[in-house]
Amino acid sequence: MTAKRTIIGQAKIALILSFLVPFLLTVADSQERQTVKVGLIYPLTGAMSAFGEDISKALPLLERRFNSAQSKYTFTLIIEDGKFGQGNAAISAAHKLVDIDQVKFLVVGSSGEILQIAPFVEAKKVLAVAGFASHPDVKNAGDYIFRTYVDIDRGMHAVVTDMASKGISRVAVISELSSFTAAALDALKKGLQEKIVFADEYAIGDDDLNAMIAKARASKPQAYYLNATTPASFVKLFRQLRRNGVEEPFYTYYTPSVKEVQDDLQDELNGTLYLDFPKVEDPSEDFTSFLAEFAGLGHAVKSPFNFKTNYNAIRIVYDAIMEVGPDPVKARGFLYSYDRPSATGRLRFDSNGDALELNLELKSFPAEE
Repeated sequence: MTAKRTIIGQAKIALILSFLVPFLLTVADSQERQTVKVGLIYPLTGAMSAFGEDISKALPLLERRFNSAQSKYTFTLIIEDGKFGQGNAAISAAHKLVDIDQVKFLVVGSSGEILQIAPFVEAKKVLAVAGFASHPDVKNAGDYIFRTYVDIDRGMHAVVTDMASKGISRVAVISELSSFTAAALDALKKGLQEKIVFADEYAIGDDDLNAMIAKARASKPQAYYLNATTPASFVKLFRQLRRNGVEEPFYTYYTPSVKEVQDDLQDELNGTLYLDFPKVEDPSEDFTSFLAEFAGLGHAVKSPFNFKTNYNAIRIVYDAIMEVGPDPVKARGFLYSYDRPSATGRLRFDSNGDALELNLELKSFPAEE
């Protein structure tokens, strides 16, 4: 009977240990790891929230992958709403993340968001990486600011060159008000100068653009640049121009490459010239496997190129921390010498913290394959 009780007792102990040991190891592991918080500021509400949806959905998977790939740090990714740079949302989010959450690394979405917080993060020596900011001013925003996206100046050079080759000397620019379109407008003004005979802006959500279009037509332009923020607003502007009798050629940004726009406008789009994102021929194995896992969770990427550049922005922060530790000063130095495979091919930065070798391509719809 004593032997039987001993066996039963040993069995109970073994059972308890089978549950306790993994728990103790997990506790020990979490105690050994240093927690590193990375803040993200993206548009999560409002008309531009679609730009932040992909990244918001990707964060749990990114966090899990970062933490399972190593045992030195526990990464916590905290996202706040920057509202595409509207109002004071971005700087309020930055203060919350830096002053309250004690974040030393930020990943930021749009031009409006990164430019709004730039003086603050420079003063605090917080490293910030912009994932889809195109405004030319970003390259001079500060020594702690990097960008994995394309400077719109590079693409607009192609637009200006094409117009010159066709003898276009009178251009009308109709812009929707946002930080995104402000970048394109500034670049156009620098490139075209006095060739812009009309330029006006309308607020996001404005539906009746007839009066503005009448003024644009009165300036007798030879071509129009449609400076819309989203695919939906591009379709609205495009249709109103054509219904008002505008027959001149249209130039624009990426929107004609979007399937929803193509389905909506169909043959009406023919002949529209647009700046398209570059094709990525050699994405990293890391991004390819992440994308497969992301899709396996039932997620569909709305804007593939933006998703890649935003992924790069988050990934280089992780790489920097793993290489030099959670010190933004050392991380900054590391990124200036960064040279690794990425979601957009080989990724390196110039002296302004801008991604090298990324450019936009001018295409005519339908684009040649």
